[in-house]
Amino acid sequence: MNRISLTAAIMTWLLIPALLFAGDWGFKGSKPITMADHLQHPQSAMNYMEQWSGTVVFEKDHNLNFNLVHSNLTTGGNKAVFRVEYNTPDGRKLEDSKRCTIEQSSAPFKLACGENLITGSPEEMMVRFKSDKINLAMSLKAVTKAFRPGNGRLTHPKNSGDYYDFMLTIPRGKALVKLNNRILNGYGSVDHSYTNSGVHKVAKHWIRTTYHDEKVSILFAANISDDKRNTGWMSVSTDSSSFSSADLNIELTDNWQDKDKGGYYAPATIKMSAPGGQYLKIENMHFNSRRDMLSELNKVEQWVVRKFSDPMRYSFSGKVHVGWTGGDMPAIAPATLLETVREVVVLTKQMDK
Repeated sequence: MNRISLTAAIMTWLLIPALLFAGDWGFKGSKPITMADHLQHPQSAMNYMEQWSGTVVFEKDHNLNFNLVHSNLTTGGNKAVFRVEYNTPDGRKLEDSKRCTIEQSSAPFKLACGENLITGSPEEMMVRFKSDKINLAMSLKAVTKAFRPGNGRLTHPKNSGDYYDFMLTIPRGKALVKLNNRILNGYGSVDHSYTNSGVHKVAKHWIRTTYHDEKVSILFAANISDDKRNTGWMSVSTDSSSFSSADLNIELTDNWQDKDKGGYYAPATIKMSAPGGQYLKIENMHFNSRRDMLSELNKVEQWVVRKFSDPMRYSFSGKVHVGWTGGDMPAIAPATLLETVREVVVLTKQMDK
């Protein structure tokens, strides 16, 4: 073999794994959802974090949010926190939290944070939270089956051992809430995620929207890697139809630039399209606000955290147009495309420059 052929062979040998590796990012394939997916996945990694989060909407600007979060970065023995936040249209906010160690079981399904619980079943979750400020008992009954985008896993673009796992436990559910002796009805969703390495290692941008009203639920997400690749998923559902997929062509364009923090930006136009003709698009969003996600830490804590990540959060608003097929209706050929338009808020978190 002459020198040119040898060089070409070496370059080909080096290039092939690089090409294979270049595609190893994003939600791939599929994976069945089991009871184990709803439980905690304890790990010893320093950056291991796991959370169960829910949002219930009663009417515009009237909502309830809860999350149960375990983080190995928390000092002390109780590494989990259960938080509840209640917001009313007149701007009032009621919030409280309890620190604990998570105890769990699969039969019956239960996640316990001291006296506070997420229990019932994955199809009808019950949440109980008691504190000096809040006495909450809630049932959230799924009207749409759980959704995992692909295999649910995003891996570090250069190290597949670092990952983030996600599933949408309840994309749309009917909520019955008793909060401090007040009875409320609404719609909501629950998701569950965990990471062994910190989300700043998995993707540079995290883009999310959660919208619910009495007619429709619209949830979507997108991520941008360090090398500008993107991935994401969408889920839209009513009480009689639904469509959820990560098999999408995703375009993130019209980047808004943060003039006060060089290298930071957020897409103002998001387009998603599926092979079956389903689509989601929100164009030319207007900027609402920006926030340093470390601003509540003291100077020393900020200095330490910025050694690893320097996250900013941007809020935008715009009209999202969604078209989908599917549901419990009789099959029609060709399938009927259902369409809706809603005003939504889109949050973009950029983890580092």
